[in-house]
Amino acid sequence: MTVLTAPVARRTFLTGSAALTVGAVLAACGRSGDNQAGGNSIELVTYNLPEYVDAISATVGAEFARRTGITVELVNTGGNNYESVDQRVQSDIAAGRAPELALVSLSAIDRYAESGRAAQLDGVMKESAFETTQLYPDLLDLGSRGGHLFAVPYALSTLVLFYNVDAFRQAGLDPDRPPSTFSELRGHAERLVSNKATRYGAIYGNDHSGNWAFQCFLASNGGAMLSDDGRTPLFNDEPGLQVVQFWADLYEAGLGETMPRNQMREAFARGDLAIMFDSSASATSIADSASFEVRTAMTPVPDGGTRRCPSGGGAFVILTDDPTHQRAAFDAIAELVGPAGQTALVKGSGYSPVNRVAATDAQYLAGFLADRPIYAAGTAQLDSLVPWFSFPGRHSAQISKVLDEAIVQALRGSLPSREALDAAARRAHDLLQDT
Repeated sequence: MTVLTAPVARRTFLTGSAALTVGAVLAACGRSGDNQAGGNSIELVTYNLPEYVDAISATVGAEFARRTGITVELVNTGGNNYESVDQRVQSDIAAGRAPELALVSLSAIDRYAESGRAAQLDGVMKESAFETTQLYPDLLDLGSRGGHLFAVPYALSTLVLFYNVDAFRQAGLDPDRPPSTFSELRGHAERLVSNKATRYGAIYGNDHSGNWAFQCFLASNGGAMLSDDGRTPLFNDEPGLQVVQFWADLYEAGLGETMPRNQMREAFARGDLAIMFDSSASATSIADSASFEVRTAMTPVPDGGTRRCPSGGGAFVILTDDPTHQRAAFDAIAELVGPAGQTALVKGSGYSPVNRVAATDAQYLAGFLADRPIYAAGTAQLDSLVPWFSFPGRHSAQISKVLDEAIVQALRGSLPSREALDAAARRAHDLLQDT
């Protein structure tokens, strides 16, 4: 495999306020500038995450090329986030060419599909005779829009509960029975703080990109972010208000706190915090940073709710309409989401497998996962996946930021929860009309 690392120009990208601008560029360019390399040579763009680079290289490298005749050139953006992939894709488009394949954020699928850049994959998947039954049920729904498949999930993470086993025992809590509802979560927080096991009972991380934590609790409470017509915010309806008020009450009672993710992780590692919510993909690094036993559990749901987990992670989109390149790109995708490809990814990271065969077969990951119970919560939540919602239009990132700021105001008592959410909804409504 050829691995290319190149700097990325600071251009507007396929997220947030630049979405409309980029859509116009995509429409103007069409796909006439697609990579004109040989039919069995394709480029795959990923950002500089070692877990991705190593797993992709191992899966579709020299042995894959020998077996299939398809050469995959891995283009490492050198950036440290999915935004650098969006920038690289746009940069290549502006230069009159585009890669065949890109690993993009699951939260960006809407923008790739709406812009017309991502190819519909229904036909090429059918041609490939790819066995979708090997994937977790409904997994392809995460990459489908309007009844068509535009992306295939590769790396999955969900919001899970991390907890300090030593603190639980000091507070008289059973570490084998972590909280599963909001009422239980509050009860645990009260015991932890009153027994001085930790300074904080539970923390709401306030810089999860794209309102991830809020979406998880909102969806589990039966709520929605936006109306079906895409014009009216719904996050300030009763389900959203209940979620925010729960955390505001926890803060007011001295049982909780809100802070950025890095500070939250530091507080957890120091033992100042007993319960936090973070990505299942970070399970290994979080456990390694602590001097106490760390366990994970499925995310508690609002009382009476049903667990719904917006999935983080990455998905593959095909960026060419050339049939030969599409087939080669999909063959690479099939290998990467197949049992061997997912085994390489999961063993080198904390991501949950998208492939159920890989997760349950002793030839692949069954033994590995059994020996690492800290991965169990993320894998268990794969049956509760829902798409990660992204606001439409060119103000997507701005609306997400408005909502994040409103939630923090409510949690810290700067504004009543109802007032904060209603103000955010009014601002979001105005931005949604400006298309």
